[in-house]
Formats: sequence, C-alpha cells, structure tokens
Amino acid sequence: MASATFSKIDNNQIATQRQVYGVACHFANIASKTPTERYGLTKVFNAILNKHYKDSDSYMTHGEATEWFEWDCVPPQFMSLIKKPKASTVKKTAKSSKKSTPKGKATEVKSTAKPTASDKKMQKLEKRVDILDRKLDKILDALTM
Repeated sequence: MASATFSKIDNNQIATQRQVYGVACHFANIASKTPTERYGLTKVFNAILNKHYKDSDSYMTHGEATEWFEWDCVPPQFMSLIKKPKASTVKKTAKSSKKSTPKGKATEVKSTAKPTASDKKMQKLEKRVDILDRKLDKILDALTM
C-alpha cells in the first residue's frame, strides 16, 4: 500500500530523515569497495547531505531524493567534501600504571619516543591550565573567606 501512494507524493514535499539517510546509503554503495567502508561512508554522506541543505537554508525534497536515487555516481560537490584518511601510523604508547593516584596529582608517563611539536604544544597548554587553576583556586579562597 505504501508503494502505491509513493508515486502520488508531491515532489515539493520535504523529504524525511529516512529518505536523506537512504540517499546517503545509495551514495555510499556507489563510492565504497568494502562493507566497512560503506558503513563509514554512509555516516559521512548523511552528515554531508544534512550540512549541505542546512547551509543553503533549505530542505531536501521528495523530488530531489528520487532524483538522487537514479544517479549512478556520487555528485562531485559531495565527493569533494570527503577526506579519506591516509595510511594510519600506529603510535606506541607507554602503559600507564594501574595504581590509584591521590586526587589532584597527575602522574607523568615516560615515553621513549621523541616529543613532537604537537606534544610540546599540549604540554604548554597543560601548564597554562594548571596555572589558571591555581589562580582560580586562590580567587575562590579569597571570596569564601
């Protein structure tokens, strides 16, 4: 019964989220090579479609959804937004000890790898956060007295 009324739906009617997700699945089926890649691309295409229509302050219509289903390739405007990850490099991380530490004291894990620029930035950021925490604690103590 639902398929009989499907052809009678007005093309200007706003598509449901299920139709948007169906279009995303269709594009993922076209662009993927493996089932796991298809699963990931479905999520990505769903996000791309929703963002595309949100940015243009419009909604996907029923007519657009049926048109997208007829395509046998992914539109270049959507394909260009996909960022495929490069070969992942596995970082060796030092195992942290399972001993419980007192609250408020952090333990440092010694790493055998050379620190990178991002690690140095993180260390600087952590130092700044610690300094700000101490300042806020002093202010709080002054206010509560």
